[in-house]
Amino acid sequence: DSSQKEHKSISCLAKDARFAELFTLVLLGGFSFGFIETFNYPAVRKFYKSVGSEASLGTDMMLGRICISIAGISMYWNSGRIVKALGHVTVLHCTMLSLTILYLLYGQVDGDAVDGETRLCFLLGEATRGATFAMFMSTAVGYAHAISPPSLKATVLQLIEATYRGVGFMSGGIIGGRLIASYPSTAYAFHQGGRVSLSLFLSAFVAAKVFIGETYEGRTEKTL
Repeated sequence: DSSQKEHKSISCLAKDARFAELFTLVLLGGFSFGFIETFNYPAVRKFYKSVGSEASLGTDMMLGRICISIAGISMYWNSGRIVKALGHVTVLHCTMLSLTILYLLYGQVDGDAVDGETRLCFLLGEATRGATFAMFMSTAVGYAHAISPPSLKATVLQLIEATYRGVGFMSGGIIGGRLIASYPSTAYAFHQGGRVSLSLFLSAFVAAKVFIGETYEGRTEKTL
């Protein structure tokens, strides 16, 4: 009976630790992207205005959009080869570390003037954000599709989107706003966000190693 098969698939999915790990990483990724994407541009505009460099803001923003587009397209194009070489889970963990670096890069957009180092950190942050988002989303969706039961693939992909945007991204925006309001500068808040992001990722990584207890090789192919 199809309904019994579907019920069994849902039951297996709920007990599969790989899904718990995947949704945890998607939640953490959504939180970090929500924090960063809600406040990075307002923070940059505020900084440029505070040091009297508003005239160059438009040009730097345009260059930033070019960097994020080129990096994102390149990573989407090459994501299949990278995942094939490293595996879905390893790539997702690498994107979590990349998000920590991203916090620190945006945190460096600070100081007494807009100089070459400040611009470089901003443009590197934009390129890193584009590449990280492309790699993160393509890998998460691919991994979810690979380990989901055939009858639940579309449902799991919808849950991935809901976890990322509905819970993670929204939480990152709300908590990020409170952090920025609590700290003396936005740059300091980004540094603190990076520390929190790294701590949460390391906790998730250790929990995955303890509760799943498997090496990463071959895990993608073990579908339900």
